[in-house]
Amino acid sequence: MTALPFSPKVRPFRIDTDVPPLLHLSAEAEAVDTGELLSEEQVRLYLSLPNHNPETDRWVVEHPDDAAVLIAHAKLHLPSEADDCRVADATLVVHPQWRRQGIARTLFSLIEGPLEGTTDVNELRVYLDPRHEGAVTFASARQFRANPADTYTEMHAVLADVTAQPVLPEGFTLRSYRDVDHLPTLVEAVDRGFEGLHGHHRSSEVGFAPHLAELDWDGLFLLFAPDGKVVGTVGAQLAPDRTERNGVLTGLVDSPGLVPEHRSPELYRALLLSGVAYLKGRNVVRAELQSWGDAPETITLYTTLGFAVHHQQVAYGHGRPVR
Repeated sequence: MTALPFSPKVRPFRIDTDVPPLLHLSAEAEAVDTGELLSEEQVRLYLSLPNHNPETDRWVVEHPDDAAVLIAHAKLHLPSEADDCRVADATLVVHPQWRRQGIARTLFSLIEGPLEGTTDVNELRVYLDPRHEGAVTFASARQFRANPADTYTEMHAVLADVTAQPVLPEGFTLRSYRDVDHLPTLVEAVDRGFEGLHGHHRSSEVGFAPHLAELDWDGLFLLFAPDGKVVGTVGAQLAPDRTERNGVLTGLVDSPGLVPEHRSPELYRALLLSGVAYLKGRNVVRAELQSWGDAPETITLYTTLGFAVHHQQVAYGHGRPVR
């Protein structure tokens, strides 16, 4: 690590001006790291997540010669009161040209700050691509350890190649949220559908309500068992930013969720294909799938349906306190 020839201008994130330069920083970093390219809609969604205040839980570093350009960014997402697992998530990005100069260390100290003196967080977690030796070395030096069971996976498929049709077991029904239109049922489906899976925070009606307007109610589906109980969910919608990036009409599918007692290849298959069928009906050419914490056999199942893995990040965690 070399000493910086300047004192970095570190400041809190500004919602009104920092989104465009943050997107540019992300693009510059991922062009080298070959990771997830954030869209503006994703960034704005993350900014509005419950239990996250962008103005106090995010920090940026300005370019020394141009304050409108960001060369680094860090964020902290604390667990909600409803979370059973008291895990805080952190993200840290430094522009490739400014790495190994102490900026990450400076930002990491800011991430640690809010955790000092609190008993509400048992673990600090970061997601890293294992191929990026510098990031892994940085985390390992601070006693972070990999947890392969907690993996974020991005997949994609050309929908013309996904030929299987969704088939539900007898007695199960799939209804759109526009038809159901009942927030407590949706929150139950999401919370129980991803219960026990890494990378998911518990929801609440108060926390979920502001995001309903951002969702495609026709492409958000709830699965009901023969006894009428909600047991699963899958969401699919058009993705304008990804469409612009890919040059073809692109849709996004959130990985299907099933309550623990109904997790089976048959139902995971039916939910994913239902999301695909919805996108096909909107003339989507390419679908991208996001998965947090799904079992390896579930990811393998999706590959047999025509999806390919193009990006993965493994969680690295450290029990507090972190030094």
